[in-house]
Amino acid sequence: MTHYVSRSSNTTKKIGAVLAAEASSHLRRTNQSLVIALVGELGSGKTTFIQGFARGLGIKQRLTSPTFLILKRYYLPKKQKGVKSLLSINKNSLFHIDAYRIKRSRDLNFVDLKKIINNGKCILLIEWADKIKRLMPKSTLWIYFRHGSDEHERLIDFSTKP
Repeated sequence: MTHYVSRSSNTTKKIGAVLAAEASSHLRRTNQSLVIALVGELGSGKTTFIQGFARGLGIKQRLTSPTFLILKRYYLPKKQKGVKSLLSINKNSLFHIDAYRIKRSRDLNFVDLKKIINNGKCILLIEWADKIKRLMPKSTLWIYFRHGSDEHERLIDFSTKP
């Protein structure tokens, strides 16, 4: 397990951007989607981390948590610097899912997670993923967020196990 301590939202965003660089490399090397599960209580830094992650992928749009929409899709730029053309509409996307309001896994039936995961070349960032743990593939990267000892401190742990 890898452990980080963030003392500001900017640092949390930078940690997200670093992981985005790794994720981008993963997409170039493989034809597999990457699923990242984020777990933590309200205000622990999940959305802030995702904002940094998206920025690290070159996504310029303002990113907010899709609490009521459940799912938002962002298209990844073809190249992260300077090129604005987008790749295929079916691939190379960042999916941001917020499972906060999900009571049962089947509440997500309208989102065909298996199809997205099997599509390849996609990244799924899932907040409150512990609510839908049984839907997560074995290869999921789990990130746990906790409040630290002061108001701005966040403890961030990476694991390959739920």
